[in-house]
Amino acid sequence: MRILAVFLVLILLAAPVLAQPWIITTDVYDVEVVLVTPFGTYLDNAEVQIKRLDGSIFTTSSDGYGRVLAEEIPKGVLYVKVISWRGMKLDTEWYKVSLSSNTVTVDKIGLLRVKAVGERGQGLAGAVVYVEDTPLSGATREDGVVEFILPENSYRVKVCLGETCNTATVKVVGGEVG
Repeated sequence: MRILAVFLVLILLAAPVLAQPWIITTDVYDVEVVLVTPFGTYLDNAEVQIKRLDGSIFTTSSDGYGRVLAEEIPKGVLYVKVISWRGMKLDTEWYKVSLSSNTVTVDKIGLLRVKAVGERGQGLAGAVVYVEDTPLSGATREDGVVEFILPENSYRVKVCLGETCNTATVKVVGGEVG
């Protein structure tokens, strides 16, 4: 009799451990956002803000492929705002993102095409081009052209070939080649 009583007590104590919990699935998802320029390149190393539907905001950054992972997002819907890219201020609008539409084309990005030419109009290969007040610089190709993808703004561009330099102010418009 005592053995039966001890056995019943053990079963009653073990019952909660053996019982399976109810599994309730919610509409909370991890959403991967991909940030791209109007020219199809990734917005790598961008500082972004993520806003959930409840209004809470957190800041993170994109990886080398423009990806940002937002975890535990109710209904899989969120808003993304790009604050800066490669250290340059951008401060975009809020873009709506969902599980089915997770690629954001940041329209405040333009393509600056600079051509360094000599007195006869010939392209100057190997000229160094600096976009002042940005981390960007580069050398021209054989045709004298170099390209930079930049946030829309006005920039001072300096072109140097050897000791000879010249500077111009240019305007970059989002989504356009200039």
